[in-house]
Amino acid sequence: MDDNGNPEEGVVTAAPDVPEATDAPDAPPLDRDLTIYHVADLKPRLLAWADAGCAPLSLGAVAECDSAGVQLLLAARRTAIARGAALTLLDAPPTVQDAIRRVGLDNVLVA
Repeated sequence: MDDNGNPEEGVVTAAPDVPEATDAPDAPPLDRDLTIYHVADLKPRLLAWADAGCAPLSLGAVAECDSAGVQLLLAARRTAIARGAALTLLDAPPTVQDAIRRVGLDNVLVA
């Protein structure tokens, strides 16, 4: 957040009203695009991380994102909230933000 309480550019907060876990494990590296071709490989690591309590997740290395990637982020968000944590996405590139908007979840995954 900036000094006026507005979200910083590239920072997406999936659940602003849920406190982040303070002893959360490090996020799994997202070294692949969030597309249908990679989500099956990423899903077990990402959901296990969300189940353990979330630290901020950097999306800076993600070049492409489709609806399957957004669905995975939404599943991680639901898992985190069930554990009383928040899913905070950092460095979300325009491609990720656009994919979230295209599927109509910008009110859920984008602050």
